[in-house]
Amino acid sequence: MRDDPFVGRPFLYAAVVAGSPAIRKAIDILKSEIHQDMALLGAVAIDDIDGCFVVRRDRLA
Repeated sequence: MRDDPFVGRPFLYAAVVAGSPAIRKAIDILKSEIHQDMALLGAVAIDDIDGCFVVRRDRLA
């Protein structure tokens, strides 16, 4: 099993449990979280995010 995040999994669960309305809600939640994270980074647009925001996991320890 891979250990990277699976962003599609919540949408699959939402579809199985409650169909289209739940998928739309999951999209809204993800969109809100991305906007919040970008604001915390000081990024106004996706184009503002570059390699300086990325940290390799093997360099954290």
